[in-house]
Amino acid sequence: MSNSIPPENPNSDELTDDLDSPSVVNSPVSNSKNPQSVVETSKNAVLDVWSALKLIWNDPNNGLQTAINSLGDSRILYAGIALCILFVLAAWMAVLKTIESLTPLFSFGGLFGASYSTQLSFSEQLRVILAATIPVLGMIAVLWITRKIFKGSGNYQQFTFVTGCCFAPITFFLFMLWLLGSSATELMALISVFCWTTFVLFLNTALIGVLGLSSRNALLLVPIVLVADFFITRVGIDILY
Repeated sequence: MSNSIPPENPNSDELTDDLDSPSVVNSPVSNSKNPQSVVETSKNAVLDVWSALKLIWNDPNNGLQTAINSLGDSRILYAGIALCILFVLAAWMAVLKTIESLTPLFSFGGLFGASYSTQLSFSEQLRVILAATIPVLGMIAVLWITRKIFKGSGNYQQFTFVTGCCFAPITFFLFMLWLLGSSATELMALISVFCWTTFVLFLNTALIGVLGLSSRNALLLVPIVLVADFFITRVGIDILY
């Protein structure tokens, strides 16, 4: 597959450029009423994700902005949603794997008369999924607020894609945790360092390339954005649990 991404069809319906604008009625979402359209949209989103990640890999400094400019807002939105869904799915699978790995410990506790269940109910699994969506939605909201405060550029479609890209390394870590479990502690620690470092670098690149902030402001805002998203996630999880 080539690293270049075909430009967005100029005749296609464009989504709004700001959260404050009303939604477009004839958007691709409203036209996807049958399963075949949903499958085709999902397939195109996955292909766009793959092409965008290749661009970012080949050019870490400018690849993110290049992918956004090449895809256009409507396609970049679907690609971002696909990346965010992958993160939520990976988090759900990692939680189930972690609980499963604790089965021997719970079994040992049964010797003392205590009984524990390692099987999550449907409602408990639903809460895990909802909890995993909180940091994603929180990051999109924080990026939008940052743009408003610093009068930067970008829109919610781009922020969705940026959020998906930032969480992609964490998604990789969660999938590896699901595959390896607790059997490779040292390897998972090394992967964790790589993933969190990449997360920070992606966020810094997004603040400069997508929001149009200066390098100095981006350097100061990276920890602030992370702390703000962490606070939103903590409040949301406290509400759920």
